[in-house]
Amino acid sequence: MTDIKMPFMDGPQLSEAIKERFPTTKIIILTGFDEFEYAQKAIKLHIDEYVLKPFSALELMEALHKVKAKLDEEIEQKENVHLLEEHYRKSLPVLREVFLASLVTRKPPRAELEEKAANYGVDLQGAGYVASVISMDNPLSTGEEENPLSVMDRAVSLKHSKDKELKLFAVLNITQEIADKAGQRLVFMHNGQVVLLMVTENGDRDIVLKQTVSLLEEIRQSIEKYLKFTVTIGVGTVTGEVTNVSYSYKDAILALDYRLILSNNRVICIDDVETRFVEKLRFDELKEHTLIRCIKVGDPRSCEAWWMSCFKA
Repeated sequence: MTDIKMPFMDGPQLSEAIKERFPTTKIIILTGFDEFEYAQKAIKLHIDEYVLKPFSALELMEALHKVKAKLDEEIEQKENVHLLEEHYRKSLPVLREVFLASLVTRKPPRAELEEKAANYGVDLQGAGYVASVISMDNPLSTGEEENPLSVMDRAVSLKHSKDKELKLFAVLNITQEIADKAGQRLVFMHNGQVVLLMVTENGDRDIVLKQTVSLLEEIRQSIEKYLKFTVTIGVGTVTGEVTNVSYSYKDAILALDYRLILSNNRVICIDDVETRFVEKLRFDELKEHTLIRCIKVGDPRSCEAWWMSCFKA
């Protein structure tokens, strides 16, 4: 709170100096009627209140209450922003997992994918991508019977636990630990299974697949060793386009179906069990909706055009 006329430095000069150093400071200027035009020059300095002399204690209190109300409002806004930022920070792991789940369940537009990846701190820059799905086997699926005397075994392992979520979390932890040591791998849970997404700068499919299988074999063995139960891992096809990761994920799920024939506790690559002489025809959401619309309309030409578009290079 300052008078407008003072020796050495007047009110506007003082206000300017204060605003430069402490922008959030509230300033009240005391001015007389004959100085009001002079005081108007201080408007550019964002003076908060003017009190005209002579003034009473009540008038001064009113000005102070107005400034206090402004301060309270600013503090409340800052607290709201802080709470929002804190809520976002705590929600970030969940948002990140939802984003990764959407990456393997649909084909997102590249612009959307890049924007969300940047927001959630997910590095998807690479030349080769392959999705793998780690699925828990039934510990008793091989005919093993529970040993009622293995109390020690129960205490140190999850083998006989009926808590599936706890087992899944343990699988996630081991997978995450091994994947982190290996480099750029993304691990998350989706549909009650652990998903590992390899992102590599190497675009050679054979090399990428070899590295993936080696890593997954280490994960499989570690789970069997430390958790005392087994998992089967399905490996999808390698793709050079990040927007096609959902295709690799679907192939990994298909690979898991072959454990009924090949048995559990192994890594199954879709390329090893399904011979494909040509690349599998894929339908993204847009193409699927276009086909449905053509069929509903009943236009043979539109259906033919859609069909031909699927085989464009």
